[in-house]
Amino acid sequence: MKIVINEGQFESIISESKTHISQLCSHYKDKSKFCETLETVIKKNLKDLRNASAKFFESVIKNPNYFNVITLGPGNHLYEERLLELIKFKRVLEKYKSCPAIIESISNAIKTLPKKGLKMNIDDNNEYSIINRLNTHYTAQAYLLTQLIIDDLQNKSEDLSKLNDLNRDEVAIILDKVLSKNYSDEVAKSLSELINTNEHFKKDLLGTLQRSRDLGNSFEDMVFQKLREKYGDENVVAFSGDFGFVDYFGVDGVVIINGVLHPVQISTSMKTPKLFKYDSENCKTRGYYKSGNKIIMYEPI
Repeated sequence: MKIVINEGQFESIISESKTHISQLCSHYKDKSKFCETLETVIKKNLKDLRNASAKFFESVIKNPNYFNVITLGPGNHLYEERLLELIKFKRVLEKYKSCPAIIESISNAIKTLPKKGLKMNIDDNNEYSIINRLNTHYTAQAYLLTQLIIDDLQNKSEDLSKLNDLNRDEVAIILDKVLSKNYSDEVAKSLSELINTNEHFKKDLLGTLQRSRDLGNSFEDMVFQKLREKYGDENVVAFSGDFGFVDYFGVDGVVIINGVLHPVQISTSMKTPKLFKYDSENCKTRGYYKSGNKIIMYEPI
């Protein structure tokens, strides 16, 4: 079976004169609409497929036979750096007597993290790898899954001419069936080979993941700068987000306003922040998102 995109297939669907970073579905030309619908199905979590797709790609990129994967644990600098940030977060919460539920969860996490065996992809310099973002990037997932679905249908001699005409529910049914077949080993092998041997593919896929990361980081930096200008440097604490232990709580940083600490989550689009579940009389959470040229603050009531 052909899985994902082999070298010949990739060369046949790309246009060398056009850059496709952040527009990966455009590679498929006559099947691009199907790819875009697939992305929407994942993004909107139809039939719980966002979670299923994330789980599938997590198993792909965490396959040690084809990717550089380490176990985060005591003694590893990548673990220790993230643990120190988590402890820093706990201490600032304690200082302002804020969010007791988060403090308790952090205390438990500090005890259990050494035994969790958390897996992280690393690059050639033994640092965080951008491929870690694949299991949360809907566009990149749709791009890779489109070829997987095409291959699966071709193996069953099914008609591909009407893929673009399928609605979301029909695409969801197809995706559900393909993901249930557990092609993760084959996909891991194919994906690893393409990244290592095809510079154009590597640039498009990893470039898309990197651009998404850079846009998010740039917006975070802008929000934190605005908060520092308004409330003072001493009242704003930002935490790094790449595979961070603090990020598990949905927290990008904290801002202290009139002596009250607010954990905050920042995103480029409006969504319900994970940290809102901790909101209480003693834990005043906030979200910030980008709307045009404006930064919008919102909070649960």
